[in-house]
Amino acid sequence: MKRVMLSVALAAGLTMSGQAQTQPGPGGAGPTPQAPESAPVKGLKTPPAAKTQEEYNTFNSALTSVQGPDLAAGEAAARGFQAKFPQSELTPQLYLSMLFKSLQENNGDKAIDMGREVLKLEPANPVAAVYVATVLAETTRETDLDASQKFDEAGQDAKVALQNVDANLMMAAGVTQQQADATKADLRARAYDALGLVELKRKNDAAAEKYLRQSVEIRGEPGDPMTHLRLALALDRENKYPEALAEARRSVALSQPDQSVAKSAQAEVDRLSKLTGSAGSASAPATAPAQAPPSQAVPPVPR
Repeated sequence: MKRVMLSVALAAGLTMSGQAQTQPGPGGAGPTPQAPESAPVKGLKTPPAAKTQEEYNTFNSALTSVQGPDLAAGEAAARGFQAKFPQSELTPQLYLSMLFKSLQENNGDKAIDMGREVLKLEPANPVAAVYVATVLAETTRETDLDASQKFDEAGQDAKVALQNVDANLMMAAGVTQQQADATKADLRARAYDALGLVELKRKNDAAAEKYLRQSVEIRGEPGDPMTHLRLALALDRENKYPEALAEARRSVALSQPDQSVAKSAQAEVDRLSKLTGSAGSASAPATAPAQAPPSQAVPPVPR
């Protein structure tokens, strides 16, 4: 299983909920409280606003359902809001919240559906695009009858995310420039990882290597263990065994021992060690922590 939910800090910045994001605009039914003064954050899209008090109240009610424990009730509330306010700019935020809720519930199919709903309304939404791309890439098997179409969709969505992350990303009020830049980097890394996985599953190993290296470079330290494992597999199939072994060891070093990625990476280390005559142990580099920091701990999505 691959980690695809945002880290705690980044998720907080992307969640478009609460008073700060859904107040009526200047022409609406209520006053807009003054936000605390802070340095303007560059490169973010202006969040949407309700046009009337009724739209505002109905949105908050729907959002409460979306964030509740019942996934079906949340989807019904989102669709009900859209039916009542078909022109509302807030509807995509309900579907985006449903996407994240579906991921938390390990429901990859529903996450894809909700992401597609966002993209129908906002074709340039980089968050929905990157998560639809990621889940499609991870859950599609090469033997699926519609694998080619799903891989095409995943690749197209990943490219949409890369093309729009600088101009169409919205984040919650109060985020800093550093948080905004970190979120953009995270989304880019995820997009390249999705592109790499698609090419890996299509057996286009050179292309997979290129995209996965871009993901690794953008993410920086400490890195994502799954991306390093995927890069190891691409290099392995290109007969670049020493490089593949280094990436597999890196994946092991970044993983928790009980994670499936750690077991897969260790198996790759063992295989490549025999091929290259190297020791099979996978110790973490001296400059890297043994695992990602808590802020990057995220729940998995079913493959």
